[in-house]
Amino acid sequence: MVVGFNNLAVSLSLGAMGQRRQMFKILTAFGITEFTVPLIGAYLGKNISTLIVEYSQWVGPALLILLGIYTFFSVRGNHRDQLKLADKLTSWKGLFFLAIGLSFDNLIVGFSFGIVGITPLTLALTIALFSVSFATIGLVVGEKLKKEFSELSVRVTGILLVILGLLSWVGWI
Repeated sequence: MVVGFNNLAVSLSLGAMGQRRQMFKILTAFGITEFTVPLIGAYLGKNISTLIVEYSQWVGPALLILLGIYTFFSVRGNHRDQLKLADKLTSWKGLFFLAIGLSFDNLIVGFSFGIVGITPLTLALTIALFSVSFATIGLVVGEKLKKEFSELSVRVTGILLVILGLLSWVGWI
């Protein structure tokens, strides 16, 4: 998956759910995770990489698809339930679990680039910067879409998350 697109997609959803007010927490959780995970990947041994590849191919896409389905149908629920879920997703615990699930592929990126000699710190900083940048864009655009188009923006965001998850699952991105 292209670095940061998972975070862009999820942040669009969070922005559409009105969670831009949690921007600091979201960007911090994504930034720390996206910085740390490639470092871990860079130091993993070749024996473990096969196991990681198996999980990375479905964990991130599955999270995107599930969040997309939920986002699409969330407009039918009452507003209080939507806010409760959004608050759970943007708690520190929720954000770190979400970010870790979305960054499994960065373990492989870290492992691969570690082999070719790119310094792990440079790799981790680059991935973290792209991820935080895309997450910022997603939160701002998601919030604007919600204000402009309300229900339609939430449904479109849900559909985009599912499409992104499916494309990632089949290896097209």
